[in-house]
Formats: sequence, C-alpha cells, structure tokens
Amino acid sequence: MPRIADPEERRTEVVEAAFRLLSRDGVEALTMRAVAKEAGCTIGLINHWFQSKDHLVDAALDKAVSSALERSAEAMGKSNMSAEKALAEFLPLDDVRKSELRVWLAFWALGVSRPHLQDLHEARYMALRAELKKEARFRGIPADKTTLYADIIMPLIDGIMANALLTPNYWTPSRQLRSLRWVLAAFEKEHMASKIEA
Repeated sequence: MPRIADPEERRTEVVEAAFRLLSRDGVEALTMRAVAKEAGCTIGLINHWFQSKDHLVDAALDKAVSSALERSAEAMGKSNMSAEKALAEFLPLDDVRKSELRVWLAFWALGVSRPHLQDLHEARYMALRAELKKEARFRGIPADKTTLYADIIMPLIDGIMANALLTPNYWTPSRQLRSLRWVLAAFEKEHMASKIEA
C-alpha cells in the first residue's frame, strides 16, 4: 500500500523546490510549471498552498531567513567573537549561504514593484532589527544606542551581501569578514569612548 504523503511535508517539498530554482536559475525561471516539475507534483497541488509566484518567493525567503537566524542564534551562544560569527551567517561565505542570499536578492527584485512584497519585507526587517537590538544589549551596548547599532549593521550586511554575490572576485570571504570586523570594532570603540567620557 503506497504511503500517504503528509500535507505539510509536501508543502515543504514545494518550498524547497522553489528555493532551489530561485537560487540556481533566478527569479525569471520561477514559474508554477517549473516548480511543479522540480518538486515532482502538479500545478494544482502548488496552487492549493500558494496563490501566486510572489507567495512562493516569500515562502522560499522565509526558509532562507529561518536557517540563517537559527545558525546565527547558535553562533551567538557559542563564541567569544559571537557578534561577528552570528552576523557572518548572513554573508555569502559558502555555498549554503550563497544559495540563501540569491533567494534574498530574488525577493528584492520582485519586491521593488510589488507593494505586497514590500510590506512583507518591512515586517521581516522589523523582526531582524529587533534581533539585532537584542544582540547589542547582550553585548553591553546601552539601550539608547541599540537602534543606531541595528541601523548601521543591517545595511552593512545587505551591502556586503549584494556586492559579494555580484562581484565575488573582489568581495572574497576574507574581505567580507574584514569589513564586518572593522565596523563592529569601530562601534565598540565608540561605545567604550562614550563610557569613559560618562
């Protein structure tokens, strides 16, 4: 007797198929037909969970963000250099992170002209900003400086990520980490100076 597929398991398989297509072939290649072929299912099954390409892209990005956040939280709890290691999980330093961040860029490409995706992007970034502020407090940065910290680090990560994916020969992993380290050290120095002045 054939195994009855678990609906949540099938949905995950569809999201993973969309993720692979986006990462490998870009947003232009993402069609319901292509996802169905990649996932080994029917278009009707995909339409059961996802109303449009936008919803599929958002689900694929959720998968990427969730994975990066899990690794980042794990790094935060394990290392003396926790901030650098935690934030490095959002940089394209290896094939896994490059795949995740290609999906992120695909979301950006669609989100520029789609208000619905812009709203999702804003909500996701609000949540990421809150995580960064918690990380800053964990490191002893005063509460009144945590917003500034998040406002500096988030565009830094985005900028390094986009440049590293588009110009990988220049933005090598060592250059990415060196730039991140420099900004973290500069912020730490500013923080220490303000403590001394106080």
